[in-house]
Amino acid sequence: SPASPTLGPPFTPADGDPLAFVTGFPAVLRAGAPRPRASRVLAPVPAFGSGGRWGEEGRIYYPADLGRSVMRVHRDGGEPVLVARVDSTRQELVFRWPHVLPNGRGLLLTRWRRQGAPDIVHLDFDSGRMRVLTNGLRAWYLGSGHLVVARAEGVVSAMRFDAGSGEIRGRAV
Repeated sequence: SPASPTLGPPFTPADGDPLAFVTGFPAVLRAGAPRPRASRVLAPVPAFGSGGRWGEEGRIYYPADLGRSVMRVHRDGGEPVLVARVDSTRQELVFRWPHVLPNGRGLLLTRWRRQGAPDIVHLDFDSGRMRVLTNGLRAWYLGSGHLVVARAEGVVSAMRFDAGSGEIRGRAV
């Protein structure tokens, strides 16, 4: 049978992990070389959002249900686990572009709401608490201890960021 199309960019692998990507239709999360027989199915993806990311602990985090939730699944596959779900009472619409922090205790997400610019939020895995860090379209944590944020107006900024506490420690440059 012909290969299913890849939906969106592949997920950046952690050291020693294979490439991860979503194919469809129906959409599934796969790991391995981007060829049908060279990859394996890890989990079904009922409706895919944007982006995905390997964590250091061997799990993949990805938006599902059209971005209304974030799931994780182990590198060997298995049952996906719910990590976050939008809260419609807070006017949340979708989550995009998860970025796992190096300590394995938190996640950066882009959160879109019914009105206003999107936010970069920090989800603390231990407490389940989600906190707005700044506005922006997408965020990346750098090993230098910086949070880099791409903003809607075309500006890219960087600021000191404590990955352990999930707190911004400096002014944006």
